[in-house]
Amino acid sequence: MQNTYTISYPEFEIHCIDKSDKDAILCNDIHAKILMLRYFSEGDYMKATGNFLSYRDLPWGEVYYRQFYGRCIMRLAKTYGNRQDVFKRLMEKLAGRRQKYGEVSYEFEVFRELKLCFILWSGDEEFPPSAQILFSDNFPMAFAAEDVAYLGDVILDYMK
Repeated sequence: MQNTYTISYPEFEIHCIDKSDKDAILCNDIHAKILMLRYFSEGDYMKATGNFLSYRDLPWGEVYYRQFYGRCIMRLAKTYGNRQDVFKRLMEKLAGRRQKYGEVSYEFEVFRELKLCFILWSGDEEFPPSAQILFSDNFPMAFAAEDVAYLGDVILDYMK
């Protein structure tokens, strides 16, 4: 997410190269550190093909979908569905690339070769705002469904 880090092993010390450690999420958030540890200990690197998957398409994604929907998709829709100008600015700050999905959508790289696509539709008097989050097709090699749900939380917190 636009920062470069060094991670030592077995000490598991994380330092940000691009800014001070106190301003870098991976240096301060224990849950983000756990996510990185799980990636390095259990994940595999695989190049993406350019296709995207929904959360339900991830292994075990159907089991955790309700939690992910509430924690991430609904949060994205309620926070930015009717504030798409703010969403656009935040996505551009994350070096997001505009996509053709929904009313407004951006693809951005979270980790090397691991991309997310946030999609928004604004609400009106009949329907509330809605959203979708898609994952590059190499996510199942890198993270379990539970980790992906947490990753969505971390990114939405980071966007505040």
